Amino acid sequence: MGSGLFPLFGVHHRNRANCFALADDIMEPYRPFVDGLVWEIVHHETPPNSLHPHHKRRLLEVLTLDTLVGSERSPLQIALSTTAASLAQCYSRKRNRLVFPLMPS
Repeated sequence: MGSGLFPLFGVHHRNRANCFALADDIMEPYRPFVDGLVWEIVHHETPPNSLHPHHKRRLLEVLTLDTLVGSERSPLQIALSTTAASLAQCYSRKRNRLVFPLMPS
C-alpha cells in the first residue's frame, strides 16, 4: 500500500478470501531468504519440535538480512519496498521491468 498498490488485487494469486494476494505475489522472490534462514535454524540449532520464542526472534531477523538490489546492499525490508515500488512503476508505464533482490555471495 505504501507504493500505491491495493493488496487485494494480485498478479498470479487470486482468491476472494485472500485480502493480501498481491503481497503473496511480491514475496515469492524473497522465499529463498526465508528458506535459508529456516534451514539454518533446523540444521544448526536444536531441531525444533515446536516453534519457541527464540525461533520466532530468529525468523524476524529475515527482515534485516542483506540483499543486493542492483549494485546496492540493503536490508530485505527495504528491498521489499523497492520491489513493490517497481511494480507500481510498471503499472504506470514508467518502467518495464520489476526490481528483484539477489542474495549476496
